[in-house]
Amino acid sequence: MADSSTPLETTRPAGYIELIRGNRSFRQVWLGQVVSQMGDWFDTIALYTIILNLTGSGRAVGLLLVARFVPSFVFGSLSGVVADRFSRRSIIIVSDLLRAVVVLGFLFVRRADQLWIVYLLTVLQLGCLRFSSRPRLPLFLRLFLTVSSSPLMRSPPSPGPQC
Repeated sequence: MADSSTPLETTRPAGYIELIRGNRSFRQVWLGQVVSQMGDWFDTIALYTIILNLTGSGRAVGLLLVARFVPSFVFGSLSGVVADRFSRRSIIIVSDLLRAVVVLGFLFVRRADQLWIVYLLTVLQLGCLRFSSRPRLPLFLRLFLTVSSSPLMRSPPSPGPQC
């Protein structure tokens, strides 16, 4: 039975606002991910719009959807092997720089007969993303474990007897 003379520690789990305010590392990663996700969605919407304006074909837009999923199947297991054998930092930097160069290639698409360039660049762009996402996973896990062990993330003690 719990001793009634010692008060229970009352802490409440933190909400997102407290977590973002209280943990600088988490805040930086979270804001970086928000900006990155917004950029990825703008890229996706822009490509769909370009293809639809150039061709007027839903089939061409559907092919872009297929092209977006191909890198996961082709590069999925290979990216894990590369992440285990080489420097994670180097992989992230090289793949992000390659992705930036690949994305610039979209500027050269002007006509419907150049759609193959869009499909090829999409596969390359998301292939580079696949290679950079594998080495980032342990970094996010390390940050998550740091955040989850912080006082802001602790759950309140249960009111029942302590075993």
